[in-house]
Amino acid sequence: MSSEKRTAKNKYYLAWNEYGTAEEMLDKVASLVLPAMRNMNEMEGDFYMSDYRDLMSAFWLLKNRKD
Repeated sequence: MSSEKRTAKNKYYLAWNEYGTAEEMLDKVASLVLPAMRNMNEMEGDFYMSDYRDLMSAFWLLKNRKD
């Protein structure tokens, strides 16, 4: 369950003013990456701009994570 405050349990940034557990962060990253990668696989390397946006969102979540 996401919270508006960063706590010891909910220490991972998920979205603006939203923090969650490590499992929630992994679920969010997976929800962004897996569909985009599936599209790239099915379309022989091509992908939509929305897939690019999702991959970049996942990139920034991982890059800005707070351990």
